Amino acid sequence: MTLLKTFCLCNAPELEPCALAAFENGRRLYRCSACALHQIAPYPVATNTDTGIYSEPSHLDDIPDDEYYGYFKALYDSVLAGLTTLESRVLDFGAGTCNYHRFWRDMGYKKVHSLEINPHLAQAARSRFSLDTVVTRFEDLPVEPFDLIYANQVLEHIYNPLELINGPIADRLAPGGHLVLALPNFDSLNRVVLGHRWIGYSPAEHIWFFTAAWFQRQMAQSTIYSVSQTLVHSAINTPHDRFVPRSFVKRAYYHTAMRAFEALGRGDQLIVVLRKRNAAG
Repeated sequence: MTLLKTFCLCNAPELEPCALAAFENGRRLYRCSACALHQIAPYPVATNTDTGIYSEPSHLDDIPDDEYYGYFKALYDSVLAGLTTLESRVLDFGAGTCNYHRFWRDMGYKKVHSLEINPHLAQAARSRFSLDTVVTRFEDLPVEPFDLIYANQVLEHIYNPLELINGPIADRLAPGGHLVLALPNFDSLNRVVLGHRWIGYSPAEHIWFFTAAWFQRQMAQSTIYSVSQTLVHSAINTPHDRFVPRSFVKRAYYHTAMRAFEALGRGDQLIVVLRKRNAAG
């Protein structure tokens, strides 16, 4: 078997190619035999044409505002509300168009910041929503630590996500504070059914594919975080769900199969809640 010499978060030196056929852009799925983490390689790079759109000033998400609201409200009700009060200091890391920042503000939270490294998206958010606490660098954040940091669909894009959450993110999180990660769920049954067409692969952008079990094993060795909970939950078929598939077949699949997958804990979205340990652990 041909092994790919590359990097895994567990520092294992080799990866095994999976049977899944190569994606249209030539990237392939690999599995680490040491920690079972999956990744797509070779990695996306800044000059790659299929990621270039995210550097364009004109790029904005085409997701309607009401879909953003429904997705966030489901996440808020199921996880975030129980971790915060209106006085909590909140950071949206990798905020994109900052729709969630706007919703925090509209719900009465006064101490919300967003960090979005794309200056075009950050400036668009400042102008569109009149937000004055959107920054593009860690250095521009206030010195006071945050009670909650959440990263929605971010870690799968980052070359070394453990370095990120154990370094600058941990430095900005208060002891006892929570880091909430929303990620594509590699244990999704939708992935099994759809194969390489699964939206979570997104091979033009994504590198890593996580499971709840991987986080449990990884954080068992961490001196910084403990796992408060992991769950599979999204807006699908909740009162907040504003997404409407266009065809009858897709609607039937969405409201039956995907609803069942989520009820079984095998839906598309994985939510991991990490708690930062205090000095005593």
